[in-house]
Amino acid sequence: QQRVEPDAHWFVAEANYNQAMLTTSPTLIARLQSPEDQEAWCRFFELYQPVVLRSLQYKGLSLTDAEDVAQQIFASVAKALQSRPHDHERAKFRTWLERVTRNALLNAMRSPRRDVAVGGTDA
Repeated sequence: QQRVEPDAHWFVAEANYNQAMLTTSPTLIARLQSPEDQEAWCRFFELYQPVVLRSLQYKGLSLTDAEDVAQQIFASVAKALQSRPHDHERAKFRTWLERVTRNALLNAMRSPRRDVAVGGTDA
């Protein structure tokens, strides 16, 4: 099983190509608290999906696995932002997203693969 080496800067280092990672609009973050605000969520995905996918692939996930983990990450972000607003005093948004991404990656690396084929014939 592949081991993920701790590297405090892997997320930000890989994400530096995207200027959105350097600053996140507090207005956008506030708007994300509403799941009905599709414009805000589209903008969020536009900004952060490439960052998250590249970060996950940088740490060794295939594109397919990275997409699956990214889906879990965005679901976690949505759930967290709906239950409580992001506290800018505690951490920058990108730092928090980095932590969510790292935890999801570690969980994915620890979990056994679930995409085992099933089926067949009775013949």
